[in-house]
Amino acid sequence: MKIAQYRTIVLIGIAEILEITALSRTEFWRLRRDGKFSEGFAIDGGRKKRWRLSVVEKWMRDNTGGDDE
Repeated sequence: MKIAQYRTIVLIGIAEILEITALSRTEFWRLRRDGKFSEGFAIDGGRKKRWRLSVVEKWMRDNTGGDDE
């Protein structure tokens, strides 16, 4: 019998993104506008955006030149 393994998907908001990336709010939205950062997705009727932590971590690896934890 094979047991399915599920990954936990962690969702974060802009405050957490700014904290872990050290981007300013302006820098973040500029990157979004220019298509250099994931669009994320809307929850709560479209008013709140959330991003997968794994996507943010990948962006950091790809754009900061490091993969240290």
